[in-house]
Amino acid sequence: MRSCQLIYETRAEVVEDLDAGLAEARARDALLWIQLDHPDTAAFSDVARILGLHPLAVEDAVQARDRPKLDRYEDHQFVSLMTLRSEDAAAHLEVGRVMVFTGEAFVVTVRQEGGDTLERARRRLQLVSAKQPGALEVLHAVVATVVDDLSATSSHVEASLLASADRLFGDEPSDEAHNLYRTTRQLLALAHAVQPLIEPLRHLSIGAAGAVDGEVARRFQDVLDHVLVVDREVNAHSELLEHLRGSNDSRIGLQQNTDMRKIAAWAAVIAVPTAITGFYGMNVPYPGFGVTGGFVVAVVLQISLAISLFVVFRRRDWL
Repeated sequence: MRSCQLIYETRAEVVEDLDAGLAEARARDALLWIQLDHPDTAAFSDVARILGLHPLAVEDAVQARDRPKLDRYEDHQFVSLMTLRSEDAAAHLEVGRVMVFTGEAFVVTVRQEGGDTLERARRRLQLVSAKQPGALEVLHAVVATVVDDLSATSSHVEASLLASADRLFGDEPSDEAHNLYRTTRQLLALAHAVQPLIEPLRHLSIGAAGAVDGEVARRFQDVLDHVLVVDREVNAHSELLEHLRGSNDSRIGLQQNTDMRKIAAWAAVIAVPTAITGFYGMNVPYPGFGVTGGFVVAVVLQISLAISLFVVFRRRDWL
């Protein structure tokens, strides 16, 4: 699905003819904003031809499998972003991609996700500035929205880790292997979304090659600061996760040792009557065989030895 608008000052006009819309945007110093929703190569062909988008960038936007990055071409640039969204610490993590092309008088936003990142970016843009936005201001709104979601995901990961720690070290500790595995997957996705984004934002925040003016560069610097905070949080979460995983493994190992001691103790207790009663199945006489007194002695001996072993193991905390 494709939508196209010509944004001039505070007005937005729907554009059907991309060629005419681009020419009008450049003539009126306006902005042509094209939005593509899960496009394939055919849906991208007219946009790529009219705007002169590089084929490699178009391929990346269609496939939506690249890490976050910034690619600069002769007359436009391409930014790929990884989006993460979850309602809370226990919810499924939604992973998607959002791409942005910026050039002279145009911006192309590409959605390859199930969320509403671009809609929230548009609302953010309207709140921040009442004047006509430029292509880089649209890019900033999209990046800032994505980074806010990454920060929220980091908070959810932290909440999940702290909840696992409370259960692991609580009065009735539980096996947290499943919860820690789920959190590990979330943390890996967060690291893949955050760490590659630092370098592109650093380029945008310094206005590399004059592609970004001073005010917009300062806005990107603010977003970069947020990303660096999330990156430090990811490292801290990783360390806490490793500690919790080690503690959980140690607790499980200790519990298994305790269980094995109990099994061994009960096996020793049960072995006494088993050994004595085994004589009843032998085909040769033994002292007391066929005599009532022999039966009584055997029973008393079984009970006495079993109780003695039980007391010994109980004192050693094996039972």
